[in-house]
Amino acid sequence: MTPRTRAGIGLAAGLAAGLSAGVGLGLGAILAPDGPAIAHEPELSRYAYWQDIRPLMERHCASCHAGEGPAPVNLMRYAEAIPWANSIARQVLERRMPPWLPEDGIGAFAHARTLDERETNMLVDWAIGLAPEGNAPSEPPAERAAADPLPTARLSLVEPIRIGEEASEAAVCAELVRDEGVGEAAGGFALVSGSGGAEAIRRRATLFVGDGCDEGVPVFTWVVGQGPRRRPEGAHDALPLDAGLFLAVDYRKGFDTEGYAFEDDLEVAVFPPTAGDAVETVALEPGATRLGPATLLAILPPLDRATPSTSGDDVFAVDAVGADGEVTELLRIRRPDPDWTERFVLAEPLRLEAGASVRVSHPGAILDLLRPPREAAGDTSR
Repeated sequence: MTPRTRAGIGLAAGLAAGLSAGVGLGLGAILAPDGPAIAHEPELSRYAYWQDIRPLMERHCASCHAGEGPAPVNLMRYAEAIPWANSIARQVLERRMPPWLPEDGIGAFAHARTLDERETNMLVDWAIGLAPEGNAPSEPPAERAAADPLPTARLSLVEPIRIGEEASEAAVCAELVRDEGVGEAAGGFALVSGSGGAEAIRRRATLFVGDGCDEGVPVFTWVVGQGPRRRPEGAHDALPLDAGLFLAVDYRKGFDTEGYAFEDDLEVAVFPPTAGDAVETVALEPGATRLGPATLLAILPPLDRATPSTSGDDVFAVDAVGADGEVTELLRIRRPDPDWTERFVLAEPLRLEAGASVRVSHPGAILDLLRPPREAAGDTSR
């Protein structure tokens, strides 16, 4: 019996008991002692789990909450989802789920894990409206559509990562080797889980090119539930043959995986590069750094947020400042979370004209830029 299966049996029993208690409490609250409903009887939601809520959860929650990811609660099953209805409503109202760090209304990003207003209202209405099940399908719903096949070119671990029974969490820097087909450039990357079940405890991964996880350049970041990340047409990441390749991976066990050992033989799939220029990855100090002319592709917040900003404000902020002094807010993060610190890719690359700067609040912020070779050695003075 696997750790997830054993814990799932206990969790299901606990949820069933909680559900029974919750139903009893709910009925006691809305029924008077002699039976008739009291004045403020709850109104049944117009939304039902199978018809309205589960399709929404398939789009936004299944990567973690489908029984195979790191979240122990399987929201793809009504009996397991209903005891968590109030928690779901609170989490989406507080913008804690789905996990997404950027502040609403500032910047536009690709791959955003956000609910729109209608989806949020649906989940809250369902939760406070007694979370009706609706008509369950006669057959189990079809599994999620298979993703597009990944390239066969891979970066592989020199040896599998092992997390012992006694370890509750671990941060590992593992060396990678190039499999056949991996050259000096990459058009994108994807994390490929191995066969050891470690996806249940894997929280974050970062691919570094260079002399290690402390000194290398981070070219790819992965967080739970994330799919492939590819550079736009005409851009690629450089993978010099004489440079080392390292993967920093963070693991943390939950109540259902504590006390078990894991072996992780994950790989990194490498997409072929497209014709064009290599992405320049620039680490910035707090303040304004002149970068234009250039095209800004993505922003990676500091991987270590232990160092506060020079202003004393813990809000991570990135702005573009034009040569004329006009400021464009690009990113705000008020509640940092290392588990969800990733490379935030702009929905549309931003052209920085000559004389334009980018201003950041914290040390260690990293930008991905495209610049023609003749501009790569241009003025970057503050």
